[in-house]
Amino acid sequence: TTLQMFGVGIRGGTVWDGNAAHIQHGIVLNGTDNCRFYSCIIEEQGNDAIRVTGAATGIVINGCYCEANGGYAFYANSAIGLTLRDNFFFHNEQYDGTGFEIYLQTVTRALIESNYIAAVNPEVHIYLAADVEDVAIQHNTRASLVAPFITDNGIRTRYRGNVGYITENCGTATLLSGTTSLAVAHGLAVTPTVINITFREQPTADYGCWWVATIGATNFTLYVTTNPGASNLDFWWEAKKF
Repeated sequence: TTLQMFGVGIRGGTVWDGNAAHIQHGIVLNGTDNCRFYSCIIEEQGNDAIRVTGAATGIVINGCYCEANGGYAFYANSAIGLTLRDNFFFHNEQYDGTGFEIYLQTVTRALIESNYIAAVNPEVHIYLAADVEDVAIQHNTRASLVAPFITDNGIRTRYRGNVGYITENCGTATLLSGTTSLAVAHGLAVTPTVINITFREQPTADYGCWWVATIGATNFTLYVTTNPGASNLDFWWEAKKF
């Protein structure tokens, strides 16, 4: 079904084929503006469940169910202002298995929020191309812990509260007497872009200057210029990926 509409909302409805030999998409939005789809079901299409092209703007996909389609659950190439919220994307890419549940290219401003996404390994849950800008990915559930969650080549991607893909964490640690550095495991799924440190005490000896460096995929390191002395140096830490 190919649609070119403006300012239209569609609630409910099912698109189903069941024939793998067919190569059609479920719903194609080409050059469509300000359209919303709620509670639709797209299953067993030969290609993508939902496909957005042609400089579409203001597209909202909310509460839809996309399962066992031959292509991507959601594909967008050339769009501005997308919202994917409360959808169920389950085991698409049935006839290849090497693609993505959500694929964005040449997209500016998108919200991917509160979706349940189940990819089949080695498929990736979400892919952002290098020309994708200003995407917020938050409160989604990564159903498969084997398949990678995201390939992010985009600009200014923001993450928050995704289940199965930790991008924010905090804890406590202690720099021991006789040392001037400590490597801390941050527990994030990616390299953090922000590290915050708060010291919990004034140690026996003045530790001088402090800084954080060697920030990597598993650890960051706190450095001080002087051994803190017998009291050690306790601190809180926070790590985030924005």
